[in-house]
Amino acid sequence: MRVVVTEAAELDINGAAVWYERETVGLGSQFLDAVAATLKRIENNPQQFPLVYGDKRRALLKRFPYGLFFSSRARCRGSCWLFPRPQKSEGVAISALTC
Repeated sequence: MRVVVTEAAELDINGAAVWYERETVGLGSQFLDAVAATLKRIENNPQQFPLVYGDKRRALLKRFPYGLFFSSRARCRGSCWLFPRPQKSEGVAISALTC
């Protein structure tokens, strides 16, 4: 499956990477590596991730509290969104998910 990262997700990913880099030198790069590894896992086998909202699936990043939300419908061509992993008491705003 070819994964297409939306512009909004790209902005979120870059913003998070900048924040991590400000916290600790090199951590931003490690975050981007974790995103890339998760995108590769999605490409290789999108069905391994659970459905969480309608036809949207979520792949959690290892080591970082973020999840990649995506749809693998053919007409969406595997669009992908990034949202922070919610705390136990919080929900996830998914209103930005459009195909």
